[in-house]
Order: sequence, then structure tokens, then C-alpha cells
Amino acid sequence: MSHFTTRLTQKIEIGAVRRIMFDTEIIKTDGGNEVRNSRWATSLRSYDIALPPCTRDNVDYLALIQMYNATLGGLHSFDFVDWTDQTGNTVVNVRFDTPLQITGIAGHLDHIDTITLQEVRV
Repeated sequence: MSHFTTRLTQKIEIGAVRRIMFDTEIIKTDGGNEVRNSRWATSLRSYDIALPPCTRDNVDYLALIQMYNATLGGLHSFDFVDWTDQTGNTVVNVRFDTPLQITGIAGHLDHIDTITLQEVRV
């Protein structure tokens, strides 16, 4: 897996919704107790991106499609700036986690359904 240092447009990055996940495994012991195991020391972030129908230019749509094609879907990772982070502009290594679904009318991009970017641990 290779990594691209190019990024999506700032409008796409700012509009992303961040989710934080912890991988906690709950195991029942023979005595009826529970043991909780955490696989990661820190949380794993994912981002939901939804581009609304747009009648202006297609710059954001085309940038997203170009990045999806360049990274071969979810095969390669790329840089993504987390604007919701309290420390400022944190760069996160992400990959596409869902397929890109595009609807449009006669060659004009109308809508890209919500896609998910998943943080990649190196």
C-alpha cells in the first residue's frame, strides 16, 4: 500500500463529520465475570463526507472523483486535514472505506452519496 501526500479540497475537509471509535472486546469468563480488552491505546477516527446537490462549478466533485481514482478506491491512503480537532490542523492518514456512488443528469454531476474515510494506522 502506498501513500499519496495530495489532499482533498478544503471545502470537503471542513464539511466532514468526524466519528471516534474504540475497539473494546468484552469477554465473559467461566466464573460469569466480564473482562474488557482494548486493542488500541488511542481512538480510531473516521470521517463522513456528504456533498450536497450543487449547481455551481464541479470543482469539489471532480477533486473527490480524481482522488478516488488515484487511490484506487480504498487501496492507497492519502492525507486529510481534521479541522474539527482542538489542536488545529491535524493531518490524518486516511483511505476510502465506502464506494463512491454518483448520480447526475446528462454529464452534469448532481450528487455524491455520503462516503466514509477511515483512518489508517501505520
